[in-house]
Amino acid sequence: MNHWQVEVRAQLGNFNLEVTLEGHRQPLAIVGPNGAGKSTLLKAVAGLIETATGRVVLGQQPWLDEQTQVAPELRQVGWLPQRAPMFSHLRVSEALRFGRDVSDEQADFWRDALHLQSLANRFTGSLSGGQKQQVALAQVLATEPKWILLDEPFRGLDAPARMRTIEVMRTIEVPLWFTSHDLREAAAVGARVAVLDRGRLITHQSLAQLVADPPNALMAAMVKEVQLHTQIEDEKSPLFDRS
Repeated sequence: MNHWQVEVRAQLGNFNLEVTLEGHRQPLAIVGPNGAGKSTLLKAVAGLIETATGRVVLGQQPWLDEQTQVAPELRQVGWLPQRAPMFSHLRVSEALRFGRDVSDEQADFWRDALHLQSLANRFTGSLSGGQKQQVALAQVLATEPKWILLDEPFRGLDAPARMRTIEVMRTIEVPLWFTSHDLREAAAVGARVAVLDRGRLITHQSLAQLVADPPNALMAAMVKEVQLHTQIEDEKSPLFDRS
């Protein structure tokens, strides 16, 4: 079930997306400049772009092909946009249980994993942007999705929340994709990297391979930034995880 295949095409105004990817359970960081198509790719996999064509297959289950177009609500995708919608009149404890087939056990598990206990009785409308992001992530995980798609999940998080999010993402046992502008996030999560630019896949490889041979000037600059901020002592560093 953890094997996936994606071959999607989508035309949105003047922007054209055409990406082919294949992989397994290892997390995938999707990086690239603004406007590269990172969010659009996630939406296409989630079924949120009605005009998308091609193939999206998880395990032996096709979600999109010439004969099939499974509705977004039936894909069992955990989709977290950059600014997740939230009902401001709900307390956090209620928001975590809001959704189809969310058990108290799952809601409490992810509340605790992301250290949200102190927020349980607060209304979601009173939370900071980073706190809302953490609650939204817990909501997604509590639905027990088969494929998790996170659009900039570290956006607006302070250092402790970033570390908790990294720890949680490393425990996920289903396919996990996330968009990012920082290769250090990919390294911390232990992800492979897909580089997008102008709606096209530039490369899909291990982070170690990307660091050794950046495919373009943008990625070379991102690698340099990582090297400036990361103390690489030996090949046990996440940057050199060749799995």
